[in-house]
Amino acid sequence: MKKFIIMAVSLLLTALLALAGCMYAIGENKAESKPYDMGSDISVTPEDVPEAQKEMEKKFSVYNHVTEENGKKILTLFSEEQAEEQWMKRRSGEEFRLTYDEILFLIGDSARLYETYDEIVLPNVPFEHIVSSGFGGGLLAGLAKTIQPSPKEAAALTFRGEAEHFALRMREITDIIVYRLFMLDSGLRPVQEQGLASNREEEMQYVPKITVEGVSSYDILAAVTDESICVDYPYDSLPAYTYSNYWALLLDDGRNGGEDAYRQALVKHLLCGEVSANVFADFEAEYTVLTFGGLVEQIAPDTFQRTCLLPTAEMEETAPVWELKASYLTAYQTSAFSSAPPVPDIFFFSGEEKIFCSRLYGDTCWKYLGDPEAVVNAIVGGKPVGILGEGEAFYRVDLDNGTAILLPATEEYDGDTLAAAQIVAADGGVPGELYLCVSKEFADLIRRIAKPYVEYYLSDTKPAE
Repeated sequence: MKKFIIMAVSLLLTALLALAGCMYAIGENKAESKPYDMGSDISVTPEDVPEAQKEMEKKFSVYNHVTEENGKKILTLFSEEQAEEQWMKRRSGEEFRLTYDEILFLIGDSARLYETYDEIVLPNVPFEHIVSSGFGGGLLAGLAKTIQPSPKEAAALTFRGEAEHFALRMREITDIIVYRLFMLDSGLRPVQEQGLASNREEEMQYVPKITVEGVSSYDILAAVTDESICVDYPYDSLPAYTYSNYWALLLDDGRNGGEDAYRQALVKHLLCGEVSANVFADFEAEYTVLTFGGLVEQIAPDTFQRTCLLPTAEMEETAPVWELKASYLTAYQTSAFSSAPPVPDIFFFSGEEKIFCSRLYGDTCWKYLGDPEAVVNAIVGGKPVGILGEGEAFYRVDLDNGTAILLPATEEYDGDTLAAAQIVAADGGVPGELYLCVSKEFADLIRRIAKPYVEYYLSDTKPAE
């Protein structure tokens, strides 16, 4: 079952080209347009790439216009005239399609351009609410969008801050990809997806309603009587409502039956990909589908399995990986994703028991934790004083910044001024070796706060004698 998409995408695009030869290369436009010069056209393809890529770089570079302002290199993708023409071409119903290789080139090229320029301008964004629901917001039709890539060094110091900064960069790269595809491939379609999801991990079933410009999976399903296509839903598991917007296209034109048949095929393929099965008894997918939301993915026509096309191998190298360092023990720095301050949570674990105890508001956690550098040094230069064995009781303090601290429930391993603890990644750390690394004051505070919650829960659930 596919996990929820870390959604995200502010997408934009607009309208027609200028030069007849270049326009012919991307579609079937036969009209001539006057050239537009907003600066130097660019070519940033490395010398050692295959000849086919060089040809594609040359083909699409006619839409790339570079200027310099106050020492910044600014890239404008499509001049205003090019964008307006391409948008009008699309609105008139003219078809123009890219090959699969060209799409793959634009995906990788967009990531490279994002890393190369100080600002990237997308003129004449022709539609509203093109951002995935996970981030909210939208763009007004006709306005330009300017993307200002921020270097990794500008990310918040905490692990959560670095991770969210990386996700923001992925979303902005996807914006650029969709903008270019919208203007160069008439098959790209907006998609709305709604559904109900179980909140029980072992039964994470999903019942989506997928709509592509008026053609809904619910409408199609309602016309089918074969009960075998129905998606079971666990009504007793307190469902959660989900909603997202993204874009999708069939790699082949797929319009032998007309526009409505194209959209229906897209809806059916997306639904089959969502539930990881062919839920339509009479549907045989012929072509690969690409989706552009929080991720860039392709759905195989035979298995309906998804493969992520972003991030590329080069971008994966820039993704943050949790490690033991002082900055990951500091308060979470707000980012474009969130303005909420960190609120550490205290949990109690014992065998199969997991109890939520309390939250630490304000600067309480950081006040008592001690110097982050000293905590790290105590682990790096110290020796283990014990280990959290299987089933042994301990407290887990999730710092709400991507890092967690594990403390034994007893003072057995503590020293006079330092307490034994383990520092782990919040999303996957497991009990292990303990070091005298956090202040005794911090450990006493956590145990003192959590104790009444643990006692209440255990006494309340203990069977009567």
